[in-house]
Amino acid sequence: IPIPKSHLKTVDIQFEDKPGAAYQPSNIDKNNTKMALQNGAGELITVKINLNNSDESDDARKHFGFTITGGKDKNVPIKIDAVIVGTPADEAGLQVGDLLLSINGESVMDKYYQYVVRMLHEAERVGDIELRIRRSDKAVIGI
Repeated sequence: IPIPKSHLKTVDIQFEDKPGAAYQPSNIDKNNTKMALQNGAGELITVKINLNNSDESDDARKHFGFTITGGKDKNVPIKIDAVIVGTPADEAGLQVGDLLLSINGESVMDKYYQYVVRMLHEAERVGDIELRIRRSDKAVIGI
């Protein structure tokens, strides 16, 4: 009797394995984001996040607590894709759908996704970050 071959595939799923690690999934479509950026729609906001402001020493304080999407390689602006509840980014008021314009004074408007991720990792290593964002009325306020 022949043994059937298995057709399983392994994939990595990123998640926070601790209580209160819910996130805000993005529901802003690409075309609205592009138009809002091109038309200059929305409020310009500076968000400052400092990882050293807390006495807590848990893992949540080693990361800002947000993810991004977009980039020059995807031909869409960089925007905030998710904000983990209870993290420094959440406490600073960062919201899903915010368009990221600059990190610590350096524009990310024409940068590749991986380059911006490296900028964020370097800022985490240092412990603070200043984000310049454009918030449209379509940004998710909360869940």
